[in-house]
Amino acid sequence: MSQCERQNPRAGSEGYARNAEAGAKLGIKIVTGPLVVATEHIAIALVEAERVETVQDFVMQSGLMQWNSVSVDSVKPLDQAMKEMETMPPPIY
Repeated sequence: MSQCERQNPRAGSEGYARNAEAGAKLGIKIVTGPLVVATEHIAIALVEAERVETVQDFVMQSGLMQWNSVSVDSVKPLDQAMKEMETMPPPIY
C-alpha cells in the first residue's frame, strides 16, 4: 500500500483527521500547514505548543511518522535569538 496521499487517499483523509484529534487533545495550535513542496515528498507545518515535547507527542499520537519522515525543530523570533546571542561568552579559540 502506498503511503503517498496521491496514490492512497485514505492516508491523507484519515491521517489529517487523526492530526486534528491529536492536536486538539494536546492543546497544539496549527498555525499554518500542512504545506507541501510540490516537487518533493515533503510537507511542512508550523505549530504552537507550550513545550517541544508536546509536539513530539503529537507526532507519535497522530501517526505522522508512519507515512512521513518527521523533523521537529524549535524556533523563535530572530530578534529574540539575536538578543540571546549577546549573552554568549566570547569564543575560546
